[in-house]
Amino acid sequence: RAWRRGRALEGGPHEAAVPYGRPSMGGTFGSVMGHVLSDCRLGRGDLHEEPGLRSERLEGMMEELFHLHDLNANGTLEEVELVKLNEKIAILHRGVDADRESVRTRYRGIFRSELDPEGEPIPYTTFRRYMFRMLDALDPDEPTQAMIVDQFIAEADLALAAFPGSLKIRPGTLAALPQKRQHTPAPKATGGPTPQVRPVTYGGG
Repeated sequence: RAWRRGRALEGGPHEAAVPYGRPSMGGTFGSVMGHVLSDCRLGRGDLHEEPGLRSERLEGMMEELFHLHDLNANGTLEEVELVKLNEKIAILHRGVDADRESVRTRYRGIFRSELDPEGEPIPYTTFRRYMFRMLDALDPDEPTQAMIVDQFIAEADLALAAFPGSLKIRPGTLAALPQKRQHTPAPKATGGPTPQVRPVTYGGG
């Protein structure tokens, strides 16, 4: 995937492939993925219908996208992984002004409403089934679907390259989302003597 990461870093996320002027498709992974996951909802019954086999190229791209999301390389997509990756992407595009809590709330909701209602990890087959059903609802044209998936891959690669320490945890388990820090008051002075620090002298003094 080195060529993808190099291209994303050189050209920037907004130069990744975007479908032909679709108004609902933004120039960032977060906005595109958000529309795919939240604006094109399917009934639970539809999610059990297995999409047909696609071209070898598109199937390979979908597998690559899944593995990019599988931050701890345990073979499943976890709710926290979807949230963390999109949180970092939001930071890339909005800087320190990114509303992290809003991103977390949104993607937790997406995961539970569209992938698993209990927030349990999902296998690749579930991810593939859902994503291809969503792509079919957006546009059945396979070249266009490939462009959309390529956008996802480029943005995920960019986030992983920019935040390797907090996203690439391989192998092992992924830590839960950090909670808000509780303010701990500084310890009160005990009234005892303050330790004295002797100055360091040079030249044999």
